[in-house]
Amino acid sequence: MSWPTFCASLRPTLSRGGKHATRSSGCRRRSSCQRRAASASSRLPLVEPDCVPAQGYRLELNLAPDAAAGPRFAHQACGAHSIAGAHCPNCDKPLLLLLSLDTTDPRLELADFGVATLPLLCCWTCSWNSAVVQYRVHRDRVELLRYPRGGVTKGFPYADYPIAFAGAAFDLVPAPSSASAAVESRAPVTQIGGFPQLLDGPGSLQPCHVCGRAMVFLASVGDTMPDGSSLTGNAWVQIVFLLCREDRVVAVTHEVD
Repeated sequence: MSWPTFCASLRPTLSRGGKHATRSSGCRRRSSCQRRAASASSRLPLVEPDCVPAQGYRLELNLAPDAAAGPRFAHQACGAHSIAGAHCPNCDKPLLLLLSLDTTDPRLELADFGVATLPLLCCWTCSWNSAVVQYRVHRDRVELLRYPRGGVTKGFPYADYPIAFAGAAFDLVPAPSSASAAVESRAPVTQIGGFPQLLDGPGSLQPCHVCGRAMVFLASVGDTMPDGSSLTGNAWVQIVFLLCREDRVVAVTHEVD
């Protein structure tokens, strides 16, 4: 089945209890479905071109940036941070910063985002690793909107797990983003925008916790960190970030093979 045909088959779908549940007569009224989605955290189908930016990018890391020849924009992968509100209430430690995106870069198509830096955050040492988390990005802080409680496991995912992974500046390198592209046989790598190269296929989108609208695909982060460390202890895990640009809300979920 072609990608446009697949997308068309998903448009009337509202997943409840499964990825592609068939629309029932009770879901024929769109506004009612949207309200239930917002309140019950139902998942909405991911259909092209629900991604930002439209062009997909991979990362070109610069572990020892030259001040004269460094990246044109202040993109960073990992590293310690001091973002107000970016603290895991379960683990009582800073959230992991996976990517920091400079929204002034026109390639990201986020000129109207209203905040110069967009942090992509997660935690992998508590129940955040098995649920969907949403947070809102403000100019001076982040605000946790939806997250699970508890689930802290000592020594998970491995002993001496770091508070932060070593940081690296990076630039964007265009990557294939056509509908015919497929997830490569090797372990997934980090991608920003473009056709979602996800382990479980196109998947589905979360409704924004604030407005209830479907969020768009923003990025997926592979398990290997810039310094070669493992984020999750499993090379076949992807952390997936979705975005509601109107309300500056980020959703964090994951795929695993």
